[in-house]
Amino acid sequence: MLKIVVFDGGMGGEAVADYLDQELQIVEIIRVIDWEHAPYDGKSTTTICKLAESQLAPYFNKVDLIVLGGYAAAQGIDYLRTSYPDQKFVSVGVNYHRILRATIYPDRITAIMNNTLIDTEFCQTLRENLPFSTLSVPDSTGWERLTNIGELSAELLHKELGAYFEVCPKLPKRRNDPDNQKTLLEEIIDRKKQDQYLQPPAETWPAEKRIHSDVVLLLNTNFWNLKPVVEEVFGYKVRVLDFRQKLLHDTCATLGLRGVHGDRSK
Repeated sequence: MLKIVVFDGGMGGEAVADYLDQELQIVEIIRVIDWEHAPYDGKSTTTICKLAESQLAPYFNKVDLIVLGGYAAAQGIDYLRTSYPDQKFVSVGVNYHRILRATIYPDRITAIMNNTLIDTEFCQTLRENLPFSTLSVPDSTGWERLTNIGELSAELLHKELGAYFEVCPKLPKRRNDPDNQKTLLEEIIDRKKQDQYLQPPAETWPAEKRIHSDVVLLLNTNFWNLKPVVEEVFGYKVRVLDFRQKLLHDTCATLGLRGVHGDRSK
């Protein structure tokens, strides 16, 4: 049986491992999550390379493929490929062709990712490959932590994004929220009154100045499972892309697997 190691410094690696495990049931998925040094976001490329090399040392040239399951961890792929040429590596990435096919031409693109990725080589490459699009990155402070504990709700995203972006005027009523009951957001605020991440934005822009989005990119793998929620917030006219199928395609191409299309997790 083929063996794939999924490596990352956080929950994004778990999401990638879960996805590949669902789609590739003929391979063994080995999870190597570096919780001790998590998160990797904000760490330098040199530090990420050293941590990845240390964590993956037992697996080099002993497994069929190593998948770097986070956009921060993926910054070490060139170093690893150069240092271990006999080992196959794949990392998460961006399917630029799919972005360009999402609409006639995406004039305004919103990228939801950790703030610490904004000044990295990854974000520079993103801008270089989309030179005629305006790229907007909302402040996602605290979203990853809330996602990890399952408390990043549609209501919270609607409130924070709606201060600066064009979103649906009103979210559909939650099925489990009868009249006169608190919303999930209100319950979270009651439980975490001292949590600075859940405070409402200090300012909001007037409707005419709010940013329009043609396409929304989910550029944190731990946000993959939020895709239906983000689609609900922005509305059906806005395409939300997460590129999990690109990772699956690259994995299958590297291993020579055929006939896998990533349909099960749609």
